[in-house]
Amino acid sequence: MKRYLMIIILMFIFSCDNGHKGMLYYPEYEEEVYSVPDNGVIKMQFFNENEGWIVVNGRVYRTEDGCLTWEMVTPDTGVHVSRAYFVDMGHGWCYERYGKIYYYNGEGWELSIDTGDTISDGGGIKFYDGEEGWCMINYHRLWHYYGGKWDTVRGFPSGYGPFSGIEPVGRGEAFISNFMTFAPPVVIHYKNGVFQIDTIPCDTIGFGYSRFLPYIGFSSPDDGWGIGIRGNYPYLGHIYRYRNGKWELYMLMDMSIPFFLEMLSPDNGWIALEVWEDEFEEFYYEEIIMHWDGREWNVYYIPTEGKVRFYSCFVTEEYLYLGANDGHIIRINIENWR
Repeated sequence: MKRYLMIIILMFIFSCDNGHKGMLYYPEYEEEVYSVPDNGVIKMQFFNENEGWIVVNGRVYRTEDGCLTWEMVTPDTGVHVSRAYFVDMGHGWCYERYGKIYYYNGEGWELSIDTGDTISDGGGIKFYDGEEGWCMINYHRLWHYYGGKWDTVRGFPSGYGPFSGIEPVGRGEAFISNFMTFAPPVVIHYKNGVFQIDTIPCDTIGFGYSRFLPYIGFSSPDDGWGIGIRGNYPYLGHIYRYRNGKWELYMLMDMSIPFFLEMLSPDNGWIALEVWEDEFEEFYYEEIIMHWDGREWNVYYIPTEGKVRFYSCFVTEEYLYLGANDGHIIRINIENWR
């Protein structure tokens, strides 16, 4: 009964303002479930079927056998890692809650810089390639890595934040997304020393509600997406599209909480979100995956029957990885979904 109820709910919430409605699928798939060493929110990054990294409970782990075993590779005893980004299995960076950024050289960690920033809500770290990257630990300062060293970016706009998404799109160019605000959310576009503040259109959100735009993804500097949420119940999910230097509202989704967005190419993008329903005064939630095929966002319903909640996600060309709240990673082959 719940399965059919949720399908009806998805058909209702999956509406698109510009008429490009995708398909709703109930795919057959096999789950591969793998244990991780700690319980908690799992931040993941995988390069292929066997190799990848996770950060969970402040510790960094790596696998080279497809999640069967994990090796702890944390910078120092007592360091609580907040976020990490790896350009490959031998090079990466992470930062901890007191503002130190570490570099992984393939054999171990070394201190890259002590920024002096203490961690705030949001933040992030991401690299364009092995030579250039960006990091925001405290939302008052943006750090830029180039030429083997970190420097603060001068002139970062004040009065905004916290921030949660950093998306490099070219040499010397990045987008930074707003995490929570009572004003309309913004995306800050930095290019060659110049900041541009883009306000996100959200006329459908009532006054006084907290607004989130936690995730952004770009396939090119001129083609991107953002997913947001009205932060008070009843939750209202939003999908925005960035084209020709302008953000526009693309889709509304009632009772939805997004937690992942990644654009692998102009015709291969992925969104993960939870759909909530208050059934007989009892919350009931399911996970759905949305795929952009270059024309529309199609919906793939993943029935967990409320048994597991997912807090993180990662996607490659072959696999979808879901980080569950019970200390497991669920891997699903998605090659046949597209």
